[in-house]
Amino acid sequence: MNEPSLQFTMRLRLYRSDFFFGPGVEELFTRIEQTGSIQRAAAGMEMSYSKALRMIRQFEQEMGVSAVQRHTGGIGGGHSSLTPAGKAFLQQYIAFKQAVYEAADALFPQYFGPANVHAITGGEEE
Repeated sequence: MNEPSLQFTMRLRLYRSDFFFGPGVEELFTRIEQTGSIQRAAAGMEMSYSKALRMIRQFEQEMGVSAVQRHTGGIGGGHSSLTPAGKAFLQQYIAFKQAVYEAADALFPQYFGPANVHAITGGEEE
């Protein structure tokens, strides 16, 4: 029987006193930048507006900086955007995540390549 090759996945999350930044917040921040709206960003993620606000507040509390600038009302309605600190953090997280994944991709065959898996399982199929 020809089984699919062994693969891996990771979920990179950052924390101080609690987890405050990971794939979900990355997506929320990216969508806020794309849509100009916390509400539209949350809706695009099928998330409540209140949950999106909690995620933003958690980030801001842990980092001690404002991440999202909110502009209310007006003729065209309100809009939101990332602050320079929010943008910089998002860019740093994306760059770090890419570097971690590249390193993991390079190391994976060393630990779980076909020869290593064969040595572990003795060539037996489960």
